[in-house]
Amino acid sequence: LAWPLPHHLVCVERIRFPSVALRLVLYNCTSGYPVPFEDVCLLELRELYDKYHARVKAIGFSGHHLGIAVDVAAYAMGAQWNERHFTKDRTWKGTDHAASLEPAGLTKLCRDLQATWKCMTPKASEILPIEKEQRAKLKWGCYNAAEVKK
Repeated sequence: LAWPLPHHLVCVERIRFPSVALRLVLYNCTSGYPVPFEDVCLLELRELYDKYHARVKAIGFSGHHLGIAVDVAAYAMGAQWNERHFTKDRTWKGTDHAASLEPAGLTKLCRDLQATWKCMTPKASEILPIEKEQRAKLKWGCYNAAEVKK
């Protein structure tokens, strides 16, 4: 389901069969082509999650904006599904071509979402191995020489 707020509230509330609801992905979406950044309303993802995450399969983001940065932000905020229109040529006539991704843009979006997924981890230790080398170069060794040598 991808309806603008508050319509999704009515739609999900009317679903009375849990087996159906648990197969639905509920998307945050602002209907417009293209949607200006100030109207994307990404914080609505939190509301959808808080109210419905236990009642639907997943919470997603349906973007009709320009670029791919907002999609990455939506993913970082918890959107499990990301829906974008794609086209061969954004200059074609039609309501949504301008806000769609061409093949190169879709490739970049996939690349950036995969990179973001790799980044979404807690720090394994207070000082990572890569940081130890940098600290030694920056003369941190004067203050914690024993720790740098580990």
